[in-house]
Amino acid sequence: MPDLATLAFWTAAAALAGGASLLRLLLAARAGRDAGAPDPALALHRRQLAEIDELAGRGLIDETEREQTRAEAGRRLLRAADAAPAPWTAGGPASRRGAALAAGAAAFAGLGLALVTGAPGYPDRPYAPRLAEWRAADPATL
Repeated sequence: MPDLATLAFWTAAAALAGGASLLRLLLAARAGRDAGAPDPALALHRRQLAEIDELAGRGLIDETEREQTRAEAGRRLLRAADAAPAPWTAGGPASRRGAALAAGAAAFAGLGLALVTGAPGYPDRPYAPRLAEWRAADPATL
């Protein structure tokens, strides 16, 4: 049976892993909830297009400069629209709860596996004696 400090460490590690998974799932849920909100980058590029037309209407830029500037702003708008990430909405809250349970189960399974197979009370074997054993042993048995 592992000592109390080791048990506390692995319990804290499992809790941190579960907390990190839960935080990631909450952020993904918020992203799914905000899926209907307009992208601010797209609004910025659309506003730039309107400002170009306004400058041309006031006579501050000529027609060829307006066309070139609109074309560049339009390319940036298209690039921003293509780069917009797809929100995580597939499956709804039930799949997110299942993913949270799976993440928690994986953390506790790792803790259980460490408690069953780990041997934290044994000292480490120095490298030199292990190397000597490996050199003396038959390579087929390594």
